[in-house]
Amino acid sequence: MQGNQTEKYTLLYGRLSNEDKREGTSLSIQHQEEMLRDYAEKHSLGNPLFLYDDGVSGTKTNRPGFQKVLAMIRDGQAATLIVTDLTRLYRNQSEANNLLEIVFPALGVRFIAITNNYDSATNTESDEDLAMFSNLFNEWYPRQTSRKINAVIQHKAEKGVRIATIPPYGYQKDPADKFKIIPDPEAAEKVRYIFNLCASGMGPEQIAKRLERERVLVPTEYAYRKFGRNHSSRNPDFPYRWSGSSIADILENPDYIGLQVSCKTHKPSYKSDIVVEVPEEERYRVENAHEPIIDRELWDIVQRVRTNKRRPTKLGEMDMLAGMVQCADCGNTHYLCRCGSWDESKYTYVCGKYHRHKEECTPHTVKALHLREAVLQAIQAVVQTVQADREAFIAHLTAKQSGQLKKELTAKRKELEQARKRLAEVDNLIAATFEKLATGILTDEQFQQLNGRYLAEQETLKTRAFCFEAELAKQQDELDNVGNFLAIVDRHLEVPELTPEILREFVHHITVHERDGAYRKKFYTQKIDVYFNYIGTIQ
Repeated sequence: MQGNQTEKYTLLYGRLSNEDKREGTSLSIQHQEEMLRDYAEKHSLGNPLFLYDDGVSGTKTNRPGFQKVLAMIRDGQAATLIVTDLTRLYRNQSEANNLLEIVFPALGVRFIAITNNYDSATNTESDEDLAMFSNLFNEWYPRQTSRKINAVIQHKAEKGVRIATIPPYGYQKDPADKFKIIPDPEAAEKVRYIFNLCASGMGPEQIAKRLERERVLVPTEYAYRKFGRNHSSRNPDFPYRWSGSSIADILENPDYIGLQVSCKTHKPSYKSDIVVEVPEEERYRVENAHEPIIDRELWDIVQRVRTNKRRPTKLGEMDMLAGMVQCADCGNTHYLCRCGSWDESKYTYVCGKYHRHKEECTPHTVKALHLREAVLQAIQAVVQTVQADREAFIAHLTAKQSGQLKKELTAKRKELEQARKRLAEVDNLIAATFEKLATGILTDEQFQQLNGRYLAEQETLKTRAFCFEAELAKQQDELDNVGNFLAIVDRHLEVPELTPEILREFVHHITVHERDGAYRKKFYTQKIDVYFNYIGTIQ
């Protein structure tokens, strides 16, 4: 019923804060409408018009239905407003009291809350006081509820329970445990494809365009077609239109390496829709929370690529070395210069600081082709060295043979275990001396001598244990890093040419030193340092 526009309306307002809906409107909203219409009819309140908000909290002001109610009241279109109870109006004490005490009386609007027996036309002072108290309780309830919900979420996060309800693209809910996720084979393959494209040197926008050309469904459309899960951002007219921001979100999501990060945002107030980011150090992190889709090596490569974000040239191209070349003196990233030519042999890399502020550095100019050739030679040389004598290569990096290093690690672990065992014994002896002193078995002098000796030994053992732990960690890191690099070499026993994939797997960054002579000089030398992943430069 739309109401008769020749007389003022009797506005009937309903609200519900849940998602229990049927055909777009929840049953409880329908019950509220029936109750409100029956009341209006019984009390001869004509021209009723029902407005509602479904699934919206009463703490919020920006409710579409409620805003329309207020607009009609301010425009003088309504004579009466009826709600089932005061909580439907507001769960905010100050806002509710403002309406009841100031706004409605000033505009001559009668307000009725059925179950509270509140009627502004017949209320006594006691009724008004009771309504104020009810509004206070109505605000207290969502405040307490919000605190309880936040406490539960924080507790779950501390225990490593997954809080997010929708799995990221590439994952699906575990049928055996709704709080866990497992890879979705079809989408997981697309995630790996995206990471590999980035590792090869492509940026998010380029990847997005390629996926659109290859008619790969965007995550929202894929989730709808496979799982029947709809999303407000889904656009069925453009099921393959990927955006660079979506690609960037995927590339920076630690879920893909099995790292679960919870409580990344929070609302400062339950009354507000404002969401703020939680500092990185305050977020809850759980390693190996679920099966990873991306291995750590590929993840690290992609994050380095993302750190040195690069822009394509005006021709839409992107040099494979872009973002990886640094000035040896100022540390700034080198800038690719075409020198006004279409001839690739004339392309050069120039110090970024010099390019912007010529007085703060020197050019450190190097031709792009020469730089690629130098990097390729460095990669080929290290591969050949490993193939020629693997143990000698390990010894060169660690100053020890791998077998010797492993023996030393075993010996140090044994010494550390012995030190920890003796430290536990000393702790017990110190406790025993206090007991003997208390029972009179030891005199004060004997106690001081024994306790002093034990405390000195305890401090020595703690220092030794700390040193052993530090040495073990350092040697284990050396061994792990060498092992990781050798795994890369084993995958590429022959490197005939430099490709973006080869480059990203082997090289972390490149530093360019200044030339040893004048720039007009035809023959000159220039030092270039290639820093490999895991092991740095090789002298």
